[in-house]
Amino acid sequence: MSSTMDCCPNILETDSGPNYVGTHFSDSPANFAFALESSQRHHDEYMTLPLPFRNIEPPPVPKRKPSTPWKYPDYVYYAERLASFKDWPKYLKGPSKRDLARAGFVYTNDGFSLQKKRRKGFKRRRVIVQGIDYQWEADLADVQNISKFNDGINFLLIVVDIFSRFLWVRPLMNKRATTVLDAFKDILKGPRRPKSIRTDKGSEFTNKALQQYFKKEKNKIFYALNETKANYAERYIQTLKKRLYRFFTHFQKYEYKDILQDMVKSINETPHRSINGRNPASITSKNEEEVRLDAYIARRKESKSKTKLKKPRRIPFRFKIGDQVRITHLKRVFQREYDQTYTEEVFIIRDRMRSQEGIPMYKLKDMMDDSIQGSFYASELQKVFKDENTIWRIEKIVKKKKISRKTRSTGSMAWMVIEI
Repeated sequence: MSSTMDCCPNILETDSGPNYVGTHFSDSPANFAFALESSQRHHDEYMTLPLPFRNIEPPPVPKRKPSTPWKYPDYVYYAERLASFKDWPKYLKGPSKRDLARAGFVYTNDGFSLQKKRRKGFKRRRVIVQGIDYQWEADLADVQNISKFNDGINFLLIVVDIFSRFLWVRPLMNKRATTVLDAFKDILKGPRRPKSIRTDKGSEFTNKALQQYFKKEKNKIFYALNETKANYAERYIQTLKKRLYRFFTHFQKYEYKDILQDMVKSINETPHRSINGRNPASITSKNEEEVRLDAYIARRKESKSKTKLKKPRRIPFRFKIGDQVRITHLKRVFQREYDQTYTEEVFIIRDRMRSQEGIPMYKLKDMMDDSIQGSFYASELQKVFKDENTIWRIEKIVKKKKISRKTRSTGSMAWMVIEI
């Protein structure tokens, strides 16, 4: 027993043979299993030896090579059948939008183009005017919800000078043509008169009485045709209403008719960031050049130096002259996404140009070669394809007649069109 232990310190002699003790193996399960297998093999070899040779030290246990980290297989084979994982995207997902566009499907399918999701936010042209009183904007603010507290005032006429941000406000009982005209006359009694006025296409601004008055006064009036309308006037409506409702909350009342002009004066004396910290009341024809420099040139250079942006890539034209397109519908406040978002009528691009900021703009005409008023952004258009073989949808059947006791429609019918 002692001789065995002397020559083999790692072997413990037992009745059933030697037992390997004190041997160090790795803690991993794979190495442990390998060690057990090696130990059993050496034990079996030891027991087959004749008795005189059993005290000889058994051969050392071979060391296992270190395991390599597991990695994904380079290639996995799947059978060419529907049940395999390889082909399921082809049947469940279908072709991509890019594949459909290449095949021309999106240009010819009305179900896709009329309900296509329209893009709401995109880069637009900046409104730049030459100087003070060069262009005004006008709009109406609706205050009918608190008219009973203010002697029946239902609307507020908001007029803004774009260059100086100066504000005029006149209360209105209604928005009839004569009421709006009287309010404009009251504003123009002052020392300032505009060269042009921009409004939306509401009937309160498009009536003949107002147009004739401005024509007589040699003031040009034109209309915003897009959904943003008179954006400066809209922004001042928000500012004025915010101050009014702060006043209502503080004094716990809804009467504002006595403090309206004081609030307008306060807005005109408030510094504006867009005109480099000046207030609208301080801008006159004397400092007009300085304001223009700060508002349009110096401020733009300063913003570029702060952001340290690279020179923007020139936006390429998306459409070619002669392409057929649809126009987005004007967005309503609660318009649902599944409503028809593009016009049924198809137009043709007759010209394209770039704005001062390099934004692509497009001019359109209809199928009768009549020019469409206004310019359009690329995000407001969608390319389609129609030819002489296209079947147009019918809006309504104009006339019917009975033939052999069966109701059949005649050739008189009205096509789906939209008026621009």
